[in-house]
Amino acid sequence: MVSIYTHSQIGKIKMIKMIREFFEHREKLKAQAELKKKEELKKAMILESDVPFFRVVDEEAADVTKRYFWNSAFIASLIEKGIPGDTDIDRIVNWRKKEAEDKAKEEQEKALKAAREERKKSNKPWVELIGEPIQQKDDDGNSLIGFELDWNDAFIKDLRSKGFKGATDEQVVNKWLTTLNSNSLQDYNV
Repeated sequence: MVSIYTHSQIGKIKMIKMIREFFEHREKLKAQAELKKKEELKKAMILESDVPFFRVVDEEAADVTKRYFWNSAFIASLIEKGIPGDTDIDRIVNWRKKEAEDKAKEEQEKALKAAREERKKSNKPWVELIGEPIQQKDDDGNSLIGFELDWNDAFIKDLRSKGFKGATDEQVVNKWLTTLNSNSLQDYNV
């Protein structure tokens, strides 16, 4: 069966379709407006909250106020952490710089630790000073310098093969250090 429509019927069908599209579009706009209203309300609640809030909005934006979104509680937390700045924007910029520096330092420490672990597995003798020397005074007021060393098994085997003895690796290393210290003092006629 074939349906035949007159010119006026086709016009009515188009009109009904246009009316339906109009109402669908109007409902879509209402939903978008309601969503925008909810987002604005949420934003206002965040701004007024006592809970620190920070979010990256657009990392590429040149203007800090367009790049990030934060509340006053977040700025208060930066002040508590000692992040310097005369304005909120100064504090945020300084905090982001500090975060980047801390991340770079952490990555560097991870790389050093991984390299240290590789050297520990090596068959080649290896010893390394870890951190900075610690200066202390003993009970008699004499200056002492302490430091922490890390080494691998090949280093201990090498020391033992050269006659350094001890029940533990630490004792072997201490005897080696004592010998180094004695030799250094002899070199300076002390």
